[in-house]
Amino acid sequence: NSFAHRMFFFALLFSILGDSLIAFPGYFVPGLGSFLIAQIFYSISFSSGARLHLERSFPFYLLGIGLYIYMYSALGFELKIAVALYMIALTTMAW
Repeated sequence: NSFAHRMFFFALLFSILGDSLIAFPGYFVPGLGSFLIAQIFYSISFSSGARLHLERSFPFYLLGIGLYIYMYSALGFELKIAVALYMIALTTMAW
């Protein structure tokens, strides 16, 4: 459908922006933010018109939480929040 295609197009645009930003020193967090927005658009695009099955999300979120706990001590304060948000977006898209 055209809505899903538009969402996918915006996801690609924000992915390109994220790739461009992280190529420059000091722009990792803004690049991560761009990828976060892209993941949200991907999730909307992939789930457009689909029926949600919440019970199927549990393994994905358990894995996401486990990976975040594993990385947590290595992250600086600024990245703890950014990576948590990004992990939620990636987990939602995977589900």
